[in-house]
This record gives sequence, C-alpha cells and structure tokens, in this order.
Amino acid sequence: MDYQEIGRGIIDSSIKVHRTLGPGLLESAYQACMKYELHRRGIRVETKVDQPVTYEGMRIVAGYRLDMVVENRVGSGDWPLPLTPPDMRVRIRRFAKENT
Repeated sequence: MDYQEIGRGIIDSSIKVHRTLGPGLLESAYQACMKYELHRRGIRVETKVDQPVTYEGMRIVAGYRLDMVVENRVGSGDWPLPLTPPDMRVRIRRFAKENT
C-alpha cells in the first residue's frame, strides 16, 4: 500500500468517523472508532506506540508516544506527523483547513 492509498484511507475514515459521531467527544472515542474504521478497510493500525529517542547511539524510551501508526508508515500524535512524508503533511493540513 503506497502513501496515496494510506492517505486516502485515513482521510476517508476520518470523515466517516467525524460525520457519524459529530463533535465534542473525548479523543479516545474518536481514536477507537478510527482504529475500527481503518481496520475495517484492511489498513493496519497500531495505537499508543512508544517512539524512542536515540541518544549517543542508544535507544531510550523517553515517554514519547504516537497516538496511531498506520501501515508502519504514517504516525499521528502531536503535529507534525513524524513518520509522514512532507507532501502528505501538506495535503492533510490543507484538507483539514478546507473541511473545518
């Protein structure tokens, strides 16, 4: 699955979850529904993934955690998305701006 397909799946799933649930719920509710929706579409997703820091060649788990990792390629948490290629970040931000 390439970045285009992953991005399309994430955006389509996000829209469906938001339209179904509406605004105002806790992030954990949206995240659980998003995970379900991505899974339903055959897209692999992990939640609450530790993101270690490398210090002097040593990997240290320092409390950084990604909310979701999709297909081992796209991470979400605090902006910016550290595993997401720059062109996809621009598209996600543009889409979010146009649809809010």
